[in-house]
Amino acid sequence: MRRIYLLLIAFSYSLILFPTFPVEAVLLDSEDGSANTRAPGDDPGWSHVGIRSGLTAIYLGDRWVLTARHVGPGHLRLGGRAWPSVPGSMVRLHNPGMGDKKRPDLILFRLTEQPTLPSLSLATRTPATGTEVLMIGHGLDRGPARTVPGSIGWQWGDQKTLRWGTNRVHRYVEALEVGNTVTHTFTTRFSLGDATQHEAQAVVGDSGGAVFVRSNDRWELAGVMLAATKTRNGATIYGDETYIADLARYRSQILEIMEGADAGGSNQGEDPLPRERGRAVVLPRRP
Repeated sequence: MRRIYLLLIAFSYSLILFPTFPVEAVLLDSEDGSANTRAPGDDPGWSHVGIRSGLTAIYLGDRWVLTARHVGPGHLRLGGRAWPSVPGSMVRLHNPGMGDKKRPDLILFRLTEQPTLPSLSLATRTPATGTEVLMIGHGLDRGPARTVPGSIGWQWGDQKTLRWGTNRVHRYVEALEVGNTVTHTFTTRFSLGDATQHEAQAVVGDSGGAVFVRSNDRWELAGVMLAATKTRNGATIYGDETYIADLARYRSQILEIMEGADAGGSNQGEDPLPRERGRAVVLPRRP
C-alpha cells in the first residue's frame, strides 16, 4: 500500500487522512539528475525564485514575496545577495467563506529594497489536467537509484541546489489540510512511463517553490509547492505526488494586497503559530 507519507491508497471518492511532508527541492528523473541549475532557454521566471531560510520563496514584484506560510517571512537570497524583509510586513491569505481558522498555507511579505526584476503574471485559471508545468525549487539533489520491486525510484542526496524540472497536472484537491491550514491545490505525479522531458518531483523541504504554466504564449505563475507524498523514507518513488497551491483561487486577493488593500481579514504581523508537520485531508488518488 502506498502512503502519502502515504499511509494508504483507497480507490473511492470519500475523504481520507494522509500524512504529507513539507517540500524543498525538485528531484530530476532525467539523465544523472544534476542538470537544470540555470535558467531554461524559455525562461518563465528563474531569477524570481530565491532561497528563504534554506527553503524557497518567489519574488512577485514591487518588493512583494510569496511563499508557504510554514516557510515564514524574512530575508530572501536572490540574485547572489540577501534582501532584508520589512519587519511586520507579513500578510496571511484567507479562504473566502472558511473564516480565519482555516487559512491557506500561503503568505506575502515585503522587502526593504526593490530588485530590478519585472513583475510576474499570476494565472487566471486553474491549469487543466494534463497541462505541462515547469517547477523551480531549492533543496536536496538526487541520490542513487532505488530498484526494490514495488518501490522503484531515487534515493535523496544530502546537498541542496536550486533546480528546475517539468511535470503535468495530475488532479485537483479541493482542501489540502496540513496542521491548521487548508489550501486549494492541484497535484503533479512523478511518472515513469508517461514522463515529461525533465520529469520532476518535490522532495523534503521544496516548500515555497514556483510552478509555472505557459498560457497564450506567455508564462504565468500558477502555483506554490507546499507538500508531497512520501512512500519510502529518504526516497522518491514513481507515483508520488507534489501538492501545489492553486494561485488562480487566490489571485485577486494577492493583487489586492500588493495594491495596498488587506483583502478583508488578512493577518498582518508576525505569525506566532509553530511551523510543524501535520496531516493532510485530500481526495484519494483515482485508479
